[in-house]
Amino acid sequence: YTEGLKIKSLNTVLDTFIDIVSKNGVLLLNISPKADGSIPERQKKVLRGLGDWLDRNGEAIYGTRPWKTFGEGPTRLKKGGHFVKHVEYTSEDVRFTRSKDGETLYAILLGWPGTNEKVTIDSVSEANLPAETEIRSVSLLGHDGNIDWEMTADGLTVTTPGTKVSELAVVFELQADGSVMKQN
Repeated sequence: YTEGLKIKSLNTVLDTFIDIVSKNGVLLLNISPKADGSIPERQKKVLRGLGDWLDRNGEAIYGTRPWKTFGEGPTRLKKGGHFVKHVEYTSEDVRFTRSKDGETLYAILLGWPGTNEKVTIDSVSEANLPAETEIRSVSLLGHDGNIDWEMTADGLTVTTPGTKVSELAVVFELQADGSVMKQN
């Protein structure tokens, strides 16, 4: 335990975690308990927040596999490794995972883009998917209503609902006919 230890925010830990999972990696969290074994409140808050997010969106993480591209968006690490500078992701940064059977693709936006916003996911386009691919449904985890979406040559355009789902990363679940999302 170290007094005055800098603790990363929940948003930073979550976005880093999603980015790493999309690249088939793992994240090691450093928890520093006090001498009596108790975990400091600030660290508990981050761990609980991560757990709450996984309760709602865990299907996009647990048991998934990387897709043919890890993601898209403007934010890039200049170098990799354990001691890189803090990276601030935005809702324009999208990370992908897929189900083992390949019938579900998860597009995870690393932030809430706003209500009633049209978001185009370039990597999920008619030109980028196999010819026999048919996206049959798109939903937003944590949202009970329907999501407006359209598949075009430029990408999948989804419209966010009129109610904010989360301040943190949000997950679009894309269902396809057959195992078309599977890696070869």
